Amino acid sequence: MALKLIGEVALDGSGFQRGLTGLNASVGSFKNQLAAAFGTFAIGNLVKGTVEWASRLQDSADALGVNVEFLQKLENGAKLAGAELGSVSKFILEMNKSRQEALENPNGKNAAAFGRLGISTGQLSSLSTQGFFQQILAAFKNGATSQLTNDVQEVGGKSARNLIAAFATQFQSDIPTVSADMVEQLDNLGDSLTNLKTTLMVGIAPAIVFVVDKLRGFIGWLQQVGAFVGGVIGHTLTNGFSGQAGDAFTAGGRAAVEEEQRQALQKLAISGARAAAKSARTARENAGLEFSPIQLSSPGRPRGGGGLGPTDALLSVGNFLGSGSGLINSVAEQHLRIAQEQLTVTKTHTAVLNKIAENQRLTDRGFAGLDFP
Repeated sequence: MALKLIGEVALDGSGFQRGLTGLNASVGSFKNQLAAAFGTFAIGNLVKGTVEWASRLQDSADALGVNVEFLQKLENGAKLAGAELGSVSKFILEMNKSRQEALENPNGKNAAAFGRLGISTGQLSSLSTQGFFQQILAAFKNGATSQLTNDVQEVGGKSARNLIAAFATQFQSDIPTVSADMVEQLDNLGDSLTNLKTTLMVGIAPAIVFVVDKLRGFIGWLQQVGAFVGGVIGHTLTNGFSGQAGDAFTAGGRAAVEEEQRQALQKLAISGARAAAKSARTARENAGLEFSPIQLSSPGRPRGGGGLGPTDALLSVGNFLGSGSGLINSVAEQHLRIAQEQLTVTKTHTAVLNKIAENQRLTDRGFAGLDFP
């Protein structure tokens, strides 16, 4: 046997080699597929990020009153100088605020700082935002002095401190910029994708409701089938194989009917809880209350505020889950009771205050000795 095994290994060496080659090919194919999948994912994220970046850039440029290419240049230069990208936008906003103050107060400190930065009184009102920034930038073409640094911080606020190095380098960088036309096209593409997404969501919403409703119905049917099968098996195990198959099927039918009735009662309870939630919410709105139910996740004082409360959210979850959501609905009903109790107490307090006010008016008219609640 040993000689035979050695002989097979020697004679089948080529087959063994072919097996290794095939295994390597399979692994290589899997690696290529994996790389392609991650490559596709990365490209998809890059496309999405590029569109979002272009949209934000266009919105920022429009809000600041500058060209998108100029804004890119400033942001790239600020980044290379170690500043945050948001510092540019903050500086421009503060610069325009100081510019307005200088126009209203020609003898003020901002007007004096702008004057030392090379901006005349006429340019305060005539230059565009982009031209105004470029005029300040031109003051640093020979380097940043202490006076220029103080003046640019005076008119640019705290964000100017992060941009001193960028002003000294004239916001130069070797990072390429995207043309204004291309940014506009990407921005329009982003708007189109948003509109398409909204259209699809609106169009698919009825289909989702239909599918979920059918799915819940199918799950309920499966539960009834399970109850039927369980009833048949339970009757058979209890009474044995007596040959009375009809009795077993009757027992299964009763179990299925009981399950159907249970589901109907649960659905009715969910509908009632949802109606109660709507009634409580309407009552709170009519009474002008801002009631927020007790928190489940964290102890302490309940938060204030309107909007969709935990009760409504719990009911929504319970309605969606259907079977097995009794705990959620019971908690929601408890919240509703708390809301109704608080509403009752508020109405009682209001009645007492009205009675006190009425008694006070009677006292002012000379009727004393009245009993107050």
